[in-house]
Amino acid sequence: MTGARKHINGWWPISLLLAMLTVCIGCSSESGESTPEPDPVLTFYVYAPERPMMTRAGDDVLATEEENKIHNLQIWVFETVTGNLVGYLKPDTYPNSETGTVYQMNVSKDFANKPEKPNVDVYVLANAAAAGMSSLGKTTTRTDLEAAKMGSSYFGVEAPASKISEDRGLPMSGVLRNQEVKGENPVLRIGSSNLNDMARVRLLRMVSKVRFVFSRKTGDETVSITGITIDGNMIPTEEFVFLNGDTYHIGDSFESLSATLLTKKISDVNHCENPSIYAYIDQNAQEYETLIDGGVTDEALTQRGPYFFKETDKKVSGTITYRVGNASAQTVPFFMTVEDINKRFVRNHSWIVYAYFNGSTGEPIISVWVDTNWQAGDHFVINN
Repeated sequence: MTGARKHINGWWPISLLLAMLTVCIGCSSESGESTPEPDPVLTFYVYAPERPMMTRAGDDVLATEEENKIHNLQIWVFETVTGNLVGYLKPDTYPNSETGTVYQMNVSKDFANKPEKPNVDVYVLANAAAAGMSSLGKTTTRTDLEAAKMGSSYFGVEAPASKISEDRGLPMSGVLRNQEVKGENPVLRIGSSNLNDMARVRLLRMVSKVRFVFSRKTGDETVSITGITIDGNMIPTEEFVFLNGDTYHIGDSFESLSATLLTKKISDVNHCENPSIYAYIDQNAQEYETLIDGGVTDEALTQRGPYFFKETDKKVSGTITYRVGNASAQTVPFFMTVEDINKRFVRNHSWIVYAYFNGSTGEPIISVWVDTNWQAGDHFVINN
C-alpha cells in the first residue's frame, strides 16, 4: 500500500507522533482484543526553495511569494539497486522553506520488515504542469524520472516567460540518491534513525531569471530603449527535470534563435541626479536587491522583466539597443565574463543587468550583477 499517511510541519509534533506509535504497538483494547498493527511509514523532510537561503558568499536575498508558490507536489521513493517503487505520494499540504515539512509515506510490510533495509532514491517535483510534466504520476518509473526533460516550449526563446502563471507557478525539483533507511517497523526514516538527522530534500527552481534596469542623469537628453535580446545558442532546447550532480543537467542542443525580450520600446528611461549610485559596488545581496527595488519604486530606474529561462552552462550574452535624443540607434553588448562553469546561469540563479547613461559620452555603462541560488554571488562590470 502506498500513499500519504501524515504530513507534519516542524519538529515536536513528529517527535510526539513517533513516540505514540512506538508505545501503541501491540496495545490491547479494553475488550482484550489486539489493536491492529499500524501501517508502516517512511518519513523524511521536504523543503521549499529557501527564503532566505545562505549562499557561498553568506548573503541572503528574498524571493517573491510568486516565485516560492507551490501549487502541487509529487514524491517518489525507489530502491536504489533494483529501481523498484517503494512508495508514491501526492500530498495536499506543501512544504515551507523555514522549517520544512515532514512527510510520511505508506510502504509495504514486506519492505518494512526486511532485516536490512535497502537504500533508496527520493524524487520530489513541484508544479509539474509548469514544465510540461503533467503526465508523471504513480506509475512513473525511476528511469522515466531520470529521463524527464523540460522541452523547448517551456522557458525558451520563442516566447520568453516574463510572468509567473497564477495556477502553475515555477517548476521545482529535488532529488536524493542512495539514502539509508533506518528505524523499525512501523516507523522508518530516510537518512538516519535520529530524527534531527533525517533526510532533507531541498527543492530548487528549474529556471533562472534576469531583469534589466535603466536610468539616465536628470537634465540630459532623453534615452529610449528599442531592443533587448539574449543571443542565440545560449539557451538549451531541453533541460532535465532532475539534476545528476550539483550543477547543470541540460540537453546537447541549443536554441539557434535569439530571444527578443522587449516587445514595446521604452520611450524614455527614468532619470535621477546620480544614476551611478545604482551600479553594483560591494553591497551584499539583499542590500543591492533592495537598492534596485527602491530605485524602481521611486521611478529613478526603469525595469523590464524579470524573464525566466532554462538553465545553461553558456556565458550568457546579449545586446541592448538604445537611442540618445534624436541620434541614430546604437547597440551595446552585455555578457558574462566568468570562466567557472559552476558560476554561470545555473538553475535557481538570478541576474540583474543595469545600464545607465551619464551624459558624458552618450554611451551606457553596463553593470551585470549575478545572484547565486536566487541570492548573492559574483558580479561583473563591463564599461563601454
